[in-house]
Amino acid sequence: MHLLVNIVLFVVYSLYSGLTQLILSGLKKKPELADQTEDSYSVSILIAARNEVRNISNTLDSIINSDFSKSNFEIVVVNDHSEDLTEKIVRDWSATHPGIDISVYLNDGKGKKEAVRTGVLAAKYDVVLQTDADCAVSKNWIKAMTIPFANRNVNLVAGPVFFVKKKSFWNKIQYIEFLSLIASSIGLSRMGWHVMANAANLAFRKEVWLGISKDEKSKSGDDVFLLQRIAKQNENAICYLSENNSVVYTNGSRSIKEFIDQRVRWASKSGEYPSKNAKWVGILVFRVSLAQLYIYGLWISASGNALHLVLFFSKFVFDYWLLSRFSKEQGIALSPLAVFFLFLIYPFYFVYVGVLSLFYKPKWKGRSL
Repeated sequence: MHLLVNIVLFVVYSLYSGLTQLILSGLKKKPELADQTEDSYSVSILIAARNEVRNISNTLDSIINSDFSKSNFEIVVVNDHSEDLTEKIVRDWSATHPGIDISVYLNDGKGKKEAVRTGVLAAKYDVVLQTDADCAVSKNWIKAMTIPFANRNVNLVAGPVFFVKKKSFWNKIQYIEFLSLIASSIGLSRMGWHVMANAANLAFRKEVWLGISKDEKSKSGDDVFLLQRIAKQNENAICYLSENNSVVYTNGSRSIKEFIDQRVRWASKSGEYPSKNAKWVGILVFRVSLAQLYIYGLWISASGNALHLVLFFSKFVFDYWLLSRFSKEQGIALSPLAVFFLFLIYPFYFVYVGVLSLFYKPKWKGRSL
């Protein structure tokens, strides 16, 4: 029995090692981009906003500070039935920026997916560039995210999203956890495994968006479903950027409950993923987490051995290798202590979220999903 269990553990960790190698190989690949010196594309920048009175002005300011001709973009803000003064803030901002083409619409339906639909239908231009109402974009963000569309085969461009760095240890943990998700998404996508994208930094062709089936039951996850459905039609139609010019910044969760609720929302829609690879990755990470917990149990019962020790810490080596490789490319300084602490608690958190997502339905901004 012990031999069988050890074989299973070895297989699970070997598969995880292979997954890490796949991601690292993808990070080495760089998309071939056209040399675009002028703002030759006109783009509709879409923001779906709900209860963002504290943030949306800063988001709009960062967009107009982009190094991109203001005559070549419009801003489409969709008010997702905010319960605060979000729409008034946007209209007041518009009044003080008469040179900016900005429109405000009320969501025709309910929820972010419907808000995105309202915005896409209202967009004037073929290329739609999406971000969230609590983000700040890089100075060359618009240009970086539209350059890939010079290739007519590209239908969707995804870019990295980073948390704003803060001094608290909680922020450092979130920062590293999210950094690992972004690095994995980029690496896997460049190897043809299109698993995840983030609506805070996403661009697509309007005509393609209109032609994609959206029959999933989940009321969130418009970004992931769009990525995977486009990739299912043509995996070469996806371009995932990692350059600093394409980065969008946002704040992490303010509390552990807010963080867990967000991850539960993400996990709850994984059963509807069109991509088998995406499901496989989730299942593998869940099984590795279970294996980590099993080894914890062996140590507590004083029945672990050298093999379990090697397997357990091999995951830390793989995780740190991946994070250090990506963070070096991005010019980000890692906290080894925070990385190790996250490694120790990650299996508890991941399994907890996976189980919780089966029956717990968290609210988002005061609304049930």
